[in-house]
Amino acid sequence: MDEGLCGRWGVPLMTMMYLASAFHEEHGTEAIQRAARAGVELGADIVKTSYTGDHDSFKALVDSCPVPVVVVVAGGEKKDTIREVLEMIEDSIACGARGIALGRNIWQSPDPERMVASIVRIVHHGARVSDLEWTG
Repeated sequence: MDEGLCGRWGVPLMTMMYLASAFHEEHGTEAIQRAARAGVELGADIVKTSYTGDHDSFKALVDSCPVPVVVVVAGGEKKDTIREVLEMIEDSIACGARGIALGRNIWQSPDPERMVASIVRIVHHGARVSDLEWTG
């Protein structure tokens, strides 16, 4: 941890590195990778960023963030299905993400309590989406 205020207080510094949709559309997943890396270079201990949409580019993003940075995936827009959300989480963790930050994809799900329990199983216990018996 850097010796700035966060370091002196013993509090990790988290950067939230998001791109405007138009910028992402114009520059692609490499722009998300660069934004995450910029967060690291600014001194972040944790980088919160968007899932890039596919395994290879997200793995490259995670690999570009050196220790002690933890990549936390933002949930983003409301997904069409619960399965889609859980698959994004499963892939993110498989790529090396250390955590997930979700909002609307939990509280707008038909069963938020089950959704949180499923996320905990994936993130902390290595469960696969196929183990969770979600059909939608």
